Amino acid sequence: MTVNDSLQYKVFDRQQIVYEGEFPGPVLLGRQNDLRANESEEVFRPRRLDANRWRLVIARYDENNVSREHALVEPLPGNRVRISNYSTKLMIPIQLPFEVLLPRWDRREQERPPSQEVELPCIFHLGPKTVRVQPDPGINDGPLQSLSEVTRPPGPFQGVNADRIKRLREPAVQLQDEALDPETLVRWLQSTIGVLQDAANASDFFLKAAQAMVDNIGLDTGWVLTWEEPNQEWIERACHYGGQVGDESDRRPSNKFLNRVRELKKTSWTAPDQNLTDSNRSLLPVKAAVAAPILDRSGQVIGALYGDRRQGARGEAQFSKVEALLVELLAGGVATGLARLEQERNYANAVNQIELILGPQLADWVRENPDMALGREAEITVLFADIRNFSKISRFLGHKATFDWINDVMQQLSECVTRHQGVIVDYIGDALMAMWGAPQPDPDHANRACLAAIDMLATVPTINKSWMQLPERMGLGIGINTGMASIGNTGSHHRIKYGPLGTTVNLASRVEGATKYLKSYLMVTEMTHRLLDPKILSRRLCSVRVVNIDDPVNLYEIVDPERFVALDPERYQGDWADLQARYDRALTAFEDEQFNVAAQTLGNLLTDFPKDGPSLVLMKRVVNGLIEGPDEAHPVWELPGK
Repeated sequence: MTVNDSLQYKVFDRQQIVYEGEFPGPVLLGRQNDLRANESEEVFRPRRLDANRWRLVIARYDENNVSREHALVEPLPGNRVRISNYSTKLMIPIQLPFEVLLPRWDRREQERPPSQEVELPCIFHLGPKTVRVQPDPGINDGPLQSLSEVTRPPGPFQGVNADRIKRLREPAVQLQDEALDPETLVRWLQSTIGVLQDAANASDFFLKAAQAMVDNIGLDTGWVLTWEEPNQEWIERACHYGGQVGDESDRRPSNKFLNRVRELKKTSWTAPDQNLTDSNRSLLPVKAAVAAPILDRSGQVIGALYGDRRQGARGEAQFSKVEALLVELLAGGVATGLARLEQERNYANAVNQIELILGPQLADWVRENPDMALGREAEITVLFADIRNFSKISRFLGHKATFDWINDVMQQLSECVTRHQGVIVDYIGDALMAMWGAPQPDPDHANRACLAAIDMLATVPTINKSWMQLPERMGLGIGINTGMASIGNTGSHHRIKYGPLGTTVNLASRVEGATKYLKSYLMVTEMTHRLLDPKILSRRLCSVRVVNIDDPVNLYEIVDPERFVALDPERYQGDWADLQARYDRALTAFEDEQFNVAAQTLGNLLTDFPKDGPSLVLMKRVVNGLIEGPDEAHPVWELPGK
């Protein structure tokens, strides 16, 4: 049920009111769609057709004396409306000073449906249903009273004056000539606490609040509504009827009253016209209403408690200030409950984000050690993996297939990381970033990172085999570095991004970029190499200076010839130990500026290992040394780019 500004609609069935509600724009009235259809509708449950129009079903699908789309009512300036007949079979009787029959719509002869402009209030008939449209009258247009103070948002307790607490010791507390029994006050506090408890662990605390308004304060009807800012509308969340007086369908919150309370941010109440005669009181549904705003932590109105009291068995249709205070107390309980639920949702979202980033096991460990997720410094190993030939492959695949492919690639690379207890820090386009050693300390972080990288490269042939239609094979370049880094949430409160910051991270990224210059698949820095198990095969490639980092860096290549054969069959053939020893002799000669010796050693090496990328790169540098002599930075290679 939505309650909005504009016109009030009352629907009667055989002189009994069956619906009352307000709408801000055009309303299309008719009967229910066929229940067998996919788009079934509820009777008397309004729904939006678009931004301005509403649909109100006033008859069941088997009531054939009402068409599915029967009458469209459009508000006009000057307190008027236009009624249009969309039915091709049934007419619409309109009650004017004399009855007017609005003819059915002959779509073959008429481009637009027949219509009639009438002044408000107006009455027309759709089969046995009578519809009355009038300006929204509010709650009997009674005077509005409000508490003196603006409602406070949920938050830290502000405290109560001690003298006010002492007054509760008196037999009856006086509040502006109203007797307040301390026992009643305590019971209301207990009721509010009960709503808070339900708000913490149950989804029906809205209904509990509505019930408390009826059962504890003695209202005839209790409502809980929320304010939807985007659509500027009140949404019913719960309603409880006391079953004392009047027809339930005639009990609808007043939009005017609710909007006034939202503007004031004060608990307010109305009283009926006290000048009504006794005979009129017996004929009219005289009622008073009370509403208390529900605020969020920032002080914005996000809902309201609304209740009414009718003339009848429970006495006069009026409220006291004490009762308004008790309704405000309950609204405060609802506001606190909503704030608590929001906290729980935020926590659950944060937990889900942590699990997505760290995996379930590490996320559990962080929850048990919450301080470790805060900003701190730790020694870690960082890995960057970048897909080669991405642009050519993506142009060939097109948009949709590119995402299918990249998701498959990242899934398999990520499994290599998690298999070796690593943490996925980020996916950056066609690259992946991971780390070891945080949040949980791990003395074996360097070895685990290198083993994960070896697994990644060994996985590439499998990925390429499953994507045989690609014009080029996917390649992979991996750079790894170890060092101290700042670890923590590098994102925001809305989106957690747990990861490292600092030079250690930047250097790992530069090493990954350097793999392209040295024609290597997997390289690590000297800091990482020092921590590696000797069983992991490696060779020193050279000393380089990367972009934006002044100190030279020794780079090492990590290999697993047996597992890399499928990755590059021509390259990973022959005796690795022999290749390593001969390359090391050539590199030493080059660094000692013995370019002739280096050239001779590399010439023999390349005869046996013609596809060894680093040897080809070093030979080019040796030849340049023979021709030009050593440069100023020799033997450090100033890499030209990232």
